[in-house]
Amino acid sequence: MGARVTRFMKRPLETQRKVEKILENKPRPAPRYPSSKAALAKEQKSNEELFKERDQKDDEFLDRLKEFKIDSTDPQSEKRMPTGEESERKLPRSREPRYPREIGEPPKGKITPVKLSELFARRLQDPDTWTEEKLAEHYQLDKEALSAVLKYFSDYAVVKKKDFPRPQDDVPFLG
Repeated sequence: MGARVTRFMKRPLETQRKVEKILENKPRPAPRYPSSKAALAKEQKSNEELFKERDQKDDEFLDRLKEFKIDSTDPQSEKRMPTGEESERKLPRSREPRYPREIGEPPKGKITPVKLSELFARRLQDPDTWTEEKLAEHYQLDKEALSAVLKYFSDYAVVKKKDFPRPQDDVPFLG
């Protein structure tokens, strides 16, 4: 009994699905309205043979289904996966990548995230020396794109709450 309770506690959704499946009733037919009940009864009386034929099982068809049998198999794969002992490949000694983080130089007009952080750091340290033109020349970037990046983006910065501008200060009081 204890195992059943712990299984229920560990997997409540699975247990709930099983309970719902057991309690599941047969599908209900669509609702029949008084206007359609009368029309259906009229059609049943006029076409009793068709309704009986519909409700009967076709023994000949069922026999044919019993005779019909399909045996299918998956194609055998020629390649077999080696087990751990049979494998010739050794495990890596280190999880560090064999290649450096940055491989080569990016194409002209592109910049890596590391270089972008460098760019922001240089600009913050000495904005007079590292002007937009000099940065664009150094990193091989378009001057217009670099000016937009410097205007709208920045590296992470910490702002004190009291230094942060409040929107209400800019709006004059109307009264």
